[in-house]
Amino acid sequence: MQEFTVVDNEWVNELVTPRQPIQIEDAAHHPYFEAYLAQYPDIKFRTWLGVPLIVQNRFIGQITLDRWTVHPYTPEEIELAVSFAHHAAIALENARLFDAEQRQRHIEQMLRQAVATLNETLELDEVLERIMHQLRQVIPFHSASVQRIRQDAIETVAGEGLIAPEKVIGKPLPLSGSDVIRRVIESRSPLAFEDAQQSPDYQQGKKLFESGHIRSWLGVPLIARDNVIGMITLDRNEVRPYTAEEIDLATAFAGHAALALENAEHYRQQAIYTHALEQTLEERGQLIEDLDAFAHTVAHDLKNPLGLILGYAEMLLSEDFDRLPRAKLLDNLRMIAHGAAKMNGIIQALLLMAGVRKAETVQIRALDMGRIVDETLLRMERAISDCGAEIHIPETWPTAFGYAPWVEEVWANYLSNALKYGGQPPRVTLGASPQADGLVCFWVRDNGRGLTPDEQRRIFTPFTRLRGNEVEGHGLGLSIVRRIVEKLGGQIGVESEV
Repeated sequence: MQEFTVVDNEWVNELVTPRQPIQIEDAAHHPYFEAYLAQYPDIKFRTWLGVPLIVQNRFIGQITLDRWTVHPYTPEEIELAVSFAHHAAIALENARLFDAEQRQRHIEQMLRQAVATLNETLELDEVLERIMHQLRQVIPFHSASVQRIRQDAIETVAGEGLIAPEKVIGKPLPLSGSDVIRRVIESRSPLAFEDAQQSPDYQQGKKLFESGHIRSWLGVPLIARDNVIGMITLDRNEVRPYTAEEIDLATAFAGHAALALENAEHYRQQAIYTHALEQTLEERGQLIEDLDAFAHTVAHDLKNPLGLILGYAEMLLSEDFDRLPRAKLLDNLRMIAHGAAKMNGIIQALLLMAGVRKAETVQIRALDMGRIVDETLLRMERAISDCGAEIHIPETWPTAFGYAPWVEEVWANYLSNALKYGGQPPRVTLGASPQADGLVCFWVRDNGRGLTPDEQRRIFTPFTRLRGNEVEGHGLGLSIVRRIVEKLGGQIGVESEV
């Protein structure tokens, strides 16, 4: 059997129009066959019979019978061929319908699997990845993208097979930059080009989307809850137009993909909100704990020096002031001054902690760490002298960024703890070590007896005094250090062995 096209062959047109068999007794002398036989000189048939295949008054093809000699078909043979063609047409149509039904079932199954796969997760990145994977299972393409509308722009959020993904993904482009995309969005309907290279509309935006290599193109809107949220594009690098069936399938898939994207986006927003709420609750819980500890500090730590001041002041007032020995008078005044200084230190620490908590922005600048350390040592000169401490510092410091007044407080608190908990006498070393990640670790090392694992866990907790009976303090210093360092985007830690 030889297949001929309806357009190019006149005898086929004659078959289609009357829907009757046609016989050419000698094709070699028939004008219908002259061009065909000239094109294929090896074909030597002479008598030719064409019988149409008709189903429900619809021409679906033909059967051709050739004889290599001039031997016309008899009426009985023609009738037999017509009868055979009738049954063959029915069989072919049934096979076509069966194939179409099988194809439709296969498509529906693939679509169900794709939808089920999309609905298995609410993680946005995973949903996008699955859209790309499942789309390829449903419709063949060379490259594809998922694009989301962002106000007056459209952003490619995922892609597969893209020539230059780094130039496209994550970069919003104006909707006005492409009439093609705007048509898909505004019409809420799919748009296909058999050959994008021949479309002036497509050529307008090809540079923006790095798509100059694309031939057959399909754009399908993503519609969720009656809102166009973006589009899916399917590209072929050859002229192979998308069929009506493929367009319908892509449209159905896009509807489910849009809902999956929208649900994932809502889930992401809800996760962000939940995280922010949890963080707020955590901060409020910490604030409540701090307030309780603050109340303890005010009631206890401030009460002690205040009681000391009141006690010595009342002692001075209860005695004959003019008759007090000068030494006793000075001793009482020194104790009053000591109590006042202790109260002032606690109040200043509380104010610093509150200031760090409330500060929304700070001026981050390059630090002159050598100068900051020198200022800290000068500020603590008396404490260093009183305990006979040895302080060792490097000749140079690496560059770091921060807020100088706060960084000075960090050094002061670390150094103060090294003096309090160091050996007798304290030997304290200050230094800095560059890290593999490009950051710098600034540290203080002392010769104290070390900290237990439990003490290391509690050392940065507000109002915690590890050895309250041995060392004076109010338990604020290292908690202030933690807040300052974290506020500046850094990290704190402790390493110790008992």
